[in-house]
Amino acid sequence: MGRNAFGVTLAVIVLLIPAATGPAVADDPGPAAVNQAGTSATDQFIAEVGPDFLGNQEQLQLFKSWILELPGIDDSGYFESVNNATEKSTRLLWSGSSPLRAEIKAEGARRGIAVSFQSWRYTRAQVDGVIDAILVASEKGTWDGVKITQIDGPTVGQENIVVHAETALDMVKSSAAIPDSIGGVPVEVSENPGADLLVGRSTDSAPFNAGAFMRSPGNNTICSTGFGIYGANGNARTITARHCNRNDYRMYDNSNTLGASIATSTDGAARMLTATGSPLIWDGTWSQQEYRKTVVGKVALSLNDVVCTSGGNSGVHCGINVGNLNVTFNDGFGSFRTIRGNQASGKTAAVGGDSGGPVFVPLSNGTQVYATGMIQAGVIGTAVTCPSIHATGNSCYSSVLFSSIQRILNGFSGSSLRTG
Repeated sequence: MGRNAFGVTLAVIVLLIPAATGPAVADDPGPAAVNQAGTSATDQFIAEVGPDFLGNQEQLQLFKSWILELPGIDDSGYFESVNNATEKSTRLLWSGSSPLRAEIKAEGARRGIAVSFQSWRYTRAQVDGVIDAILVASEKGTWDGVKITQIDGPTVGQENIVVHAETALDMVKSSAAIPDSIGGVPVEVSENPGADLLVGRSTDSAPFNAGAFMRSPGNNTICSTGFGIYGANGNARTITARHCNRNDYRMYDNSNTLGASIATSTDGAARMLTATGSPLIWDGTWSQQEYRKTVVGKVALSLNDVVCTSGGNSGVHCGINVGNLNVTFNDGFGSFRTIRGNQASGKTAAVGGDSGGPVFVPLSNGTQVYATGMIQAGVIGTAVTCPSIHATGNSCYSSVLFSSIQRILNGFSGSSLRTG
C-alpha cells in the first residue's frame, strides 16, 4: 500500500476551480480590521464551547508549559498530561515517584487547577529510546524489506508502540523483522502506512499570513504557509512544511511569490522561505479573505486539548481533539515527531493542500490565538466527505498529524515566533 503526496495539475485547477473573487491583501491591515470578530469557523467554535472552557484550557496549557520548564522534569518519571478544560483539572501520567509531584500539585492549587496522578508503565526517555532504536535499526537495514513510515508512541488507551510499515503485514511477521517487545515496551506492527502528506488563501502578499494558499508553477503542487517567525538574523520569515520543497511557490490565484527555500529545521519538519511572514493567521473558510486573527504567543499541548487547523485549501476546522503527542512520521525526508489530532466523526480536520498551515488555539476574546503547530499529513483510514475546498480533487481527513511549533523553533537555531 503506498502513500500519495498531494499534487494538483494545472489542467485540473483550470477546469474545476473558479477564479478567486476576493481582493488581494496588500499588507497587514489595521488593528480594527484584523481583530474584528466575525462569523468564521473559529468564532463559531468559540461560541459553541464558551469562554469558560477556553479560559480554563488556556490556563491548563500555560501550566503544562511551566511543568516542562521545571529543572529535572525530564528525569522525574513524568510522561504526559491529560487535560479536562470543563473541570479545570489535569491528570499527569507518571512512572515512579518524584519530589516534583508535590511541587507541581502545590503550583496547580495556587493556579486553581486540580492536579491528580496516574501510574504509567514507561518514562518519556524509555519510549523515545525505543522509537529511536527502531529508526536506527530500520535505517541500517536490520529489518530487511520493511519500510517504516510512521511510529505511534503509547498514549491513553494504547500502551504499546505501533509501527506502521509500507510492507505486507504477513511478510513482516514471517520474517520476524520487528520483535514483539523492545526495551520493555510492547511493539505492534500495522501494514497501514499511517498518513498521507497534505501537499493551499490564495491572493495574499508579503508579509504573508499563516494559512495562505500557494502553488508551484513548476510542478503544480500545492501547500500552505505557516506561522511567521524571526530567523537568527532577526528577519521575519515565512515557513511551510519541509515536504513542500519547491523554490518557485506563489499565491494560488496571483503571481505574488514566496521566494526560495533558505533552511530546513532540524526538528519539526519545517522549511523557511525568504518571504516575510506576518503575526497573523487566516481565519474562516478558504474563500473568506476578510477574516484574520493575531498570534500572541505559543502554548504546550496536553492530551484531550482541542485545537483548530487553518489550511489554505480548506480553511479553518476547530474542535480537533489531541489524541497522541508522540507519533513518529516519515515525510520522505526523514522521520520526526508529530501530534495526532482527531476530529468528530464525519468532520474534516485537514485536506490535501493544507500542508504547512498553522495549528492554533483560539482565545475567548475572538481576536487572538496561540500557536501550537504545523499541519503535516492526513491519517489514512479517516477519509471523510469533503466540505467546500478551493482545489477540488483532493482527499479530506478527520484525523491530522501536525508538528509542534516549539520543535520547529528549536530546529531553527536562534529563531522566535512572530507575534502581534
